[in-house]
Amino acid sequence: MENNNNIKKGSKGVKVLNSIIIVILSLVLIGSVSAFYLLDGILNDPDAPKYDASSLETQESSVIYDTDGNVIIELSREDGTRENVSYDQIPQVVVDAFLSIEDSRFYKHNGFDLPRFIKSALENVKQGNLGQGGSTLTMQMIDVSHMSKLEESPNEFVRIARKVQEIFLSMQAESHISKQQILEKYLNLINFGGPARGIQKGAQYYFGKDVSQVTLSEAAFLAGVINAPNGFDPYYNYDAAIERRNETLDLMLYHGYITEEEHELAANTELAFQLSGPIVFETSPYLSYIDKVREEIIELTGGLDPTVVGMEIYTSMDRGAQELADQILNGEAGINYPENDELFQVGFSLMNNQNGEIIALGGGRGYDGDNRRNRAYGVVKQSGSSIKPLIDYCLTFDYLGWATDHILLDAPMKYRGTNTPFYNADGQNRGDVTYQYAVAVSLNTTAITALQELCDTIGVDKVLEHMKKLGFSAFENLTAEDFSFGYGIGGADMTTTPVEMAGAFSIFANNGNYIEPHTIRKIVFKDGKTESIEPNYESVNVISPQAAYLMSVLLEDAVSTNWQNLLQIMISPYPVYGKTGTTDWAQDGLAYGIPEVAMKDKWMVVYTSKYTAATWAGYDEPVAGKFTWFDTNKMLLNVPGQINKKLFDFIHQNNYPSAIQQPSGIVSVTHVKGAFDNGYYAVPEGTPDEMISTGLIKSEFATLNELKPDELSELKTFTAELDDATSKVNFKFTPYPEAEKLEPFDGKYHGVEGYPNFSGTKLYDPSAIFGEVVYRVEVTSNNISLGSFDYATDTASELLPIMPGQKVEVCGSYAYKNGIAASNKICTTIESKDDDERPNRPTDPTDPNEPIGPGNQTPSDTDKNDPQNNHKDDPNTEEPLDPTDE
Repeated sequence: MENNNNIKKGSKGVKVLNSIIIVILSLVLIGSVSAFYLLDGILNDPDAPKYDASSLETQESSVIYDTDGNVIIELSREDGTRENVSYDQIPQVVVDAFLSIEDSRFYKHNGFDLPRFIKSALENVKQGNLGQGGSTLTMQMIDVSHMSKLEESPNEFVRIARKVQEIFLSMQAESHISKQQILEKYLNLINFGGPARGIQKGAQYYFGKDVSQVTLSEAAFLAGVINAPNGFDPYYNYDAAIERRNETLDLMLYHGYITEEEHELAANTELAFQLSGPIVFETSPYLSYIDKVREEIIELTGGLDPTVVGMEIYTSMDRGAQELADQILNGEAGINYPENDELFQVGFSLMNNQNGEIIALGGGRGYDGDNRRNRAYGVVKQSGSSIKPLIDYCLTFDYLGWATDHILLDAPMKYRGTNTPFYNADGQNRGDVTYQYAVAVSLNTTAITALQELCDTIGVDKVLEHMKKLGFSAFENLTAEDFSFGYGIGGADMTTTPVEMAGAFSIFANNGNYIEPHTIRKIVFKDGKTESIEPNYESVNVISPQAAYLMSVLLEDAVSTNWQNLLQIMISPYPVYGKTGTTDWAQDGLAYGIPEVAMKDKWMVVYTSKYTAATWAGYDEPVAGKFTWFDTNKMLLNVPGQINKKLFDFIHQNNYPSAIQQPSGIVSVTHVKGAFDNGYYAVPEGTPDEMISTGLIKSEFATLNELKPDELSELKTFTAELDDATSKVNFKFTPYPEAEKLEPFDGKYHGVEGYPNFSGTKLYDPSAIFGEVVYRVEVTSNNISLGSFDYATDTASELLPIMPGQKVEVCGSYAYKNGIAASNKICTTIESKDDDERPNRPTDPTDPNEPIGPGNQTPSDTDKNDPQNNHKDDPNTEEPLDPTDE
């Protein structure tokens, strides 16, 4: 290796060359955007970072404070995730590996490698972006110690200007410190993935050894992983890690650092045998929370690492709540976990509804400080039914005008536009159910029905916009073309985290407003120069205050009523609102011996007027030979419920929250139960009590419609013929075209679309109020009614009170049994013959077939044996009138 001490620095020729290089570089870079900035303006920008040798050394520790202003932890480069080593402690094989893949001309440039940069610039021009940086090791050291990440800025010119500034600072660094010092500081600064910062912790994290002991294969891996620590982490992406290691070995061979034999031996070494398993670096008893704080710092500062840059970080962490969270994770809080199940995991979040502040987090049992494994916010899981209030139901109050006592149909269904059926968790369908029941027992059919109606009414795009406002990353780049109705039951790609779920559910306690969940209140930089950061998390309205309250009414009922949905564990001296959810392995677990319908995820999200807790429990992945699913016993343990109850009992102790207050704009509405068509219906007189319902509704939808029966079909033909021998009149109607409307209401469905054999409870049918359709006959004489008769069949006979020689008008129509005739009428006139023209027949006054006349007043409707006399006992049937009665 070339000795860097032989390189002459600071010569006049080098300074001239540097200036020329910067000018050329600026022109090349700036040519990729529309604007042109003078180089002098870039380098003399007052906001541009200045070279500071102390930035390469250990700075004053960053301090993280809890919600009360007390110190949680001090972070420095020497904290539990970093351990600096000197250049002499770094083996040559590690140096060779890094030089081969990161900067093969390290000892030939002065911080900026022009040939390499031009090559990268040409590649950028070809690809139309700045994907190829051409950075030297010195530039990477400056990037970590002095600069924020260039990729964080969406402005192309800002990124170019910062790159120029980075090059300039790198040249300054090369004139102040040696190549060996640059290598040492660079290797101690960089991120190796997971919680590992610096080469020493990188070696420990992956291989469980000191950096001085790493082999060629291990050194090649460490040099390769820093390019994309997440992408090349062998604990997650083993094949990619092997490929990257071998790429480094190829370059080491190419540059002459290793022989063919060494290359082959290292390339054929199984990396899996060298890995020790991720090491847990003990840094804090509040690790789950602190890792979220670090993530937010990097986002808010554009990439600054609090272990590198001194800061004072003020957070919303409640120390007592977080200590309880850690006890829950460590098995010290009395949570009854499944026995001998080391793979059973949990993740949870506890947040303040009114301001979005996260006060406690649970990253997982045995959490190791790798935020990719932080199950509170870094690992996404399918939401299952816990998503239903957010995507299916809460919008119905604002856009469909539903009340809290709405009736929904639970019947066999298929996804819209497909031939794919879906089912409730228990495989049963019940027919009509109340809104309370549908939410509390988590029916899938009613949820999809609601979502389909919403999409029909407001469009898929508006539903997607709603979910994006709630902070769900699963919807961030989703378009209407990608939308699946499976999202409505937590299927398809409906994935989320406890932090996201807590933030979304908090809208129900916050008047329909969403605030992004966060941990940081303020960041103050210790250098005294950099402006402090005080994030402003704006409140975004998602649903109306009325919809938020009405949804809470249903979710409170889901907890307080004994629905046997596992939420009853949350019953407390104060109102609690909640929803559960589960997802199964489906076919993904079959190869591991897991039953197809076995559950892998269990959710419970609960809230009060003050706080929301969202907890997930289950398994990260299927494992062959391991019991990585929920059986009945594990389900009944109700671990999410146990955790949420612990958190709520602690955070609400001695300070019980009040119920969520009903806003204005909500009224109570009494209406016909189950009757709904763009609004509810006023209750007609005579409606049975069981068909009357009262619920809460937005006042703008409280206007009731008048309930009217459907228009009846037109009567085509009707005949009435008198049989003088018996004095009976025979009637014949055109059969009613909808035979099912002739049947009395029996409270059952007789088939639904696509499922003709379905029979479930039916709570409303017009015939329950207006009666079934009947064939009605009305008889008049001289404008005096002689009676009205209803029949269930299209042919009937009736003994009419007609006197000899009397003419009567007989009219036929279709009608509702409990109402008036609503179809057209067809009328005909019949005349009874005089007595001398009538055949002889008995005149026994007790003969029920004897016509009514003087001395014989027996009414025809006393004939109990007449099969056609179907109007008997009908309270709406008029009694025949005596034509002599004035």
